[in-house]
Amino acid sequence: MQIASPFNSACDTPLKKSKAPHTQHLISTLVRESKWKSAPSFDYDTLIENCLSAVLNAIAKQENSQPKNFELSVLLTNDAEIQDLNKEYRQKDTPTNVLSFESGYSLDLQKGDQAPAPIPLGDLVLSYETLKKEAEFQHKSFQDHLTHLLIHGLLHLFGFDHEDESEADEMEHLEINILDKEFHIKSPYTVRG
Repeated sequence: MQIASPFNSACDTPLKKSKAPHTQHLISTLVRESKWKSAPSFDYDTLIENCLSAVLNAIAKQENSQPKNFELSVLLTNDAEIQDLNKEYRQKDTPTNVLSFESGYSLDLQKGDQAPAPIPLGDLVLSYETLKKEAEFQHKSFQDHLTHLLIHGLLHLFGFDHEDESEADEMEHLEINILDKEFHIKSPYTVRG
């Protein structure tokens, strides 16, 4: 299996592994920007896990399947590092809010297929500065904006995209439903007057 992640192999800082008692997901979080540790007034490890569970439940309902257990890596970084990754992997020399790197492991398992437990899902990279700027500009809390971008990034890891209007509508509809039902957050796509 080949991982597309730029940070999953060797790293200068140990990964923090999170495994809450109510889940079998393995979530590894690497914090390379100190603002992530000091600024948010919430537990982002729990938020990441809650977002993963919410996305899995929504997808399971949509596909009439059982949720599986996954392994996810999350890098919480800054604009400089995410810009480097965006340039290298997407040929866009600009910072962005979230990048998703699929594991390359097939998530479309048929009955009887053997899957590792947990299944490698992929990696998310989020930039503190871009999230903070966007949240302020859009007049929403940092936590609400982060929740939306985690859900958005996770849906990409499950194969959802927004390259054409039909795909974008489906992905936005899922995001809006998850945010509303699981987190009581209004649609991030609502235009403010």
